[in-house]
Amino acid sequence: MLPVGTEVEYEGQIGFVKFACPEYKQMTICTHQWPEKDTGIMRQVCIVVHEDRFDRVKLLKGNHSRD
Repeated sequence: MLPVGTEVEYEGQIGFVKFACPEYKQMTICTHQWPEKDTGIMRQVCIVVHEDRFDRVKLLKGNHSRD
């Protein structure tokens, strides 16, 4: 499982690991974020990736990359 903040690609979507849960063997990848106009609250679109699809997550930049 990749650490939070790692930049990844999953099924053509580039994002970063927002949450990782070793207990349930899942991670959440945030693919889009923007501040709400009126409140400035950050909104996000995320994808939940289950353990059986971890092999489809491509590391782009993070603690385990050589960049």
